[in-house]
Amino acid sequence: MSTRGVLTGNTALAAWGVATSEDHEVLVSAAPGTRPPHAAWLRAIRNGPAHAAAWWRGVPVASPDIAAVDAYATARDPSIEPLLAVLRAGLATPDDVARVIGVRTQMQGRAQAFEAVDAFRRGLHSFLEIAADRRVFTGPVFAQMVRQHRVRAGGRLYRIDAYEPESMTAFETDGTAFHGSAEARLRDSRRDAELAALGILTVRFPYPDVMSRPEWCNTIARRVIERRLRGSGSATGAIC
Repeated sequence: MSTRGVLTGNTALAAWGVATSEDHEVLVSAAPGTRPPHAAWLRAIRNGPAHAAAWWRGVPVASPDIAAVDAYATARDPSIEPLLAVLRAGLATPDDVARVIGVRTQMQGRAQAFEAVDAFRRGLHSFLEIAADRRVFTGPVFAQMVRQHRVRAGGRLYRIDAYEPESMTAFETDGTAFHGSAEARLRDSRRDAELAALGILTVRFPYPDVMSRPEWCNTIARRVIERRLRGSGSATGAIC
């Protein structure tokens, strides 16, 4: 396949091993003076000189940081997931991605892209974690929250989305991409059990509740922390 440019966007990310979209459009960064072939599945953009960071199936591929920013900037339904995905995978650093955003002075959604990178630096590694930070975990009771806290349990190393250390409470925000399958739910149940053996209670908030009922999530989270800090294990609700 000859594209007369450098493969970028979601297709390039897939070549790097990061799946962020089911978009079948191939995005190419075309060098000045070149004309990529016309095809319904091919879309050319021009962001200055195009440089190949690697080759995939004989096609030059942009670096992960550039590919992620191009995927974000050209999406018909803008999503910060490409930016976060390359950071989670360790294919680029926050400084790498911020540097690319910085030179794209005319890019739509530039401020939001910078915010996503800054959120990642603070330990918020998904859209839902960012949303929960803004909508759910607000107030002084969450002041000591630790992001991406690592705990070894049952011979495994687990990473907790948000951990309140004094009450030993783990909060997980469950999106369907990582927690929707039966296999993922089984894995989560086993993980919760192993953490419980250490005295850590896991509270899970799914996507619909974080996005549609953040006040309810906030109330539940506060009550759990406060009750565990009091050391009260007695139930006060009615038993049916």
